[in-house]
Amino acid sequence: MNIEFGVVWFGDQFNISLKKPGEADAFCTMKGFRIVPGNDGDFVGVPSSKGKNDKWWRHVWLEEGFQGYVMKLAKEAKPVPQQSSVVEQDLDDDPIPF
Repeated sequence: MNIEFGVVWFGDQFNISLKKPGEADAFCTMKGFRIVPGNDGDFVGVPSSKGKNDKWWRHVWLEEGFQGYVMKLAKEAKPVPQQSSVVEQDLDDDPIPF
């Protein structure tokens, strides 16, 4: 079976969707991934939760090669922040109103 992978960002997290080529809807969506800065560079943070013993438990495991592919897709899909369109005005040209 051929599978298409998609990444959609929601704030600082992204979802990974899997769908058949040509299909509009995903048959699987995994939510809550992040790009995390680490000592050895960025890595894909997978959905996880903290247990009662303060240990983190991953809900998804990614093989190293696939993690690199997900990182590539996520960086390509990440929205670019837009620059503010505020126009600067020279306030020295206006007379002071008081």
